[in-house]
Amino acid sequence: MTSTSVLAFLTVLSMTIGEGKEPFVLAKEAYEASKKNLTSGTGDGILEIYSEKPEESELHLDKKARCKVYFQGDKFHIRLNFEKHNKDIGVSRIIICDGKTILSSFVCQRVRPLGVKADMYEVDKGYDRN
Repeated sequence: MTSTSVLAFLTVLSMTIGEGKEPFVLAKEAYEASKKNLTSGTGDGILEIYSEKPEESELHLDKKARCKVYFQGDKFHIRLNFEKHNKDIGVSRIIICDGKTILSSFVCQRVRPLGVKADMYEVDKGYDRN
């Protein structure tokens, strides 16, 4: 994930969908707008994830989180504090990238044995246009 991708994520979070455009169109427009001379930024937003069961036609809110995003160049810091995460409470995720490595922590009571999980990934430069 590049700093441009983080900004597109943040921009989509702050847009209202009542403007008659599909969410994917808004996301593409936000991504394209974010590539122009942007090197750093911060912001707050809300992330909502919905799902639909095969036997039902209505979407159900599965996850809802308050988000804080900070980035500069290819470095970023994302904090997600979930108000709803399936049936769990007190769930949070922190994702940090120093430009070379992505660190991700996940705090949830269901994670055994300690209630926390951490992952580390190498940044894949293969898809980066820069």
